[in-house]
Amino acid sequence: MPHQAVKIRIYPTPDQEQQLAQAFGCSRWWWNFALNRSIETYQETGKGIGQIALNALLPKLKKQEETAWLADCYSQVLQATTLNLVTAYKNFFAGLARFPRFKSKKGKQSIQYPQNVKILANNALKIPGGIGEVKAKKLAAQVYERIANARQDFLHKLSHKLVNENQVVVVENLHIKGLVRNHNLAKAISDCGWGMFTNFLAYKLERKGGKLVEINRWFPSSKLCSNCFYQMGEMPLDVREWTCPHCGTHHERDGNAAANIRAEGIRMLQTDGTAVSAVGGEVRPKGGRKSVLRHSPVSTEAPSVYTAG
Repeated sequence: MPHQAVKIRIYPTPDQEQQLAQAFGCSRWWWNFALNRSIETYQETGKGIGQIALNALLPKLKKQEETAWLADCYSQVLQATTLNLVTAYKNFFAGLARFPRFKSKKGKQSIQYPQNVKILANNALKIPGGIGEVKAKKLAAQVYERIANARQDFLHKLSHKLVNENQVVVVENLHIKGLVRNHNLAKAISDCGWGMFTNFLAYKLERKGGKLVEINRWFPSSKLCSNCFYQMGEMPLDVREWTCPHCGTHHERDGNAAANIRAEGIRMLQTDGTAVSAVGGEVRPKGGRKSVLRHSPVSTEAPSVYTAG
């Protein structure tokens, strides 16, 4: 998944504004100094000066009386500036950008903190290097809202695609409330929005006249061999591949589970009086039969999905 940027307006105190301005000034001065040194080195030797060599100049500058103020700037801010300059040079020689220019105090100022930036519980942003906590109104709420909107948009598009391409979707219900008690899995499970996904599938299929079939959470989809139906005794979550001791078929855990879920879903449809084609695509319910949907609009169940198109 590509990285995403979130633009947030922060509200620093007057003291924090002054410290940020000093950091801007240090970064700007170091960019101009490093750019000038790079130009001089190239004119004298015909060779450029790399990122490591430029960063090696910083400790010496911090010890000199006239540039000792550089020590007040967070070191990673200056190192990020070095990286930006080296990247600008590479882009120039690759024909992707023009030659790097010197920065002016009147121009747009920017700095980067590569790590150790934290969002605190009191809606504050903690920035390293002596600034402290820069207050940001509704910071956490805005970030979480963007994440939630992106997840909901993805689930809407995926469920829409599945419903458009299939008449039947088979899902395996898992006990999410129980799963999130596992602290190692809780965040990943919650972030997936499985319950929301089930609800999207349910109402879209019902609106189209399709069927959502739910497999019981105790159905051994992962432990059952889809070839000979031999059932394993145990199947820990860290086992992603296994070989059936009865027929010798090698299984990829999720693919095998999906095949079992498909077969069980077709069996349930046939038992319920629904005719299903050989590939599980055609669905002809008897007239007046009630929907197979059994969960509420606020279900907390998580599906493993198989579709019959």
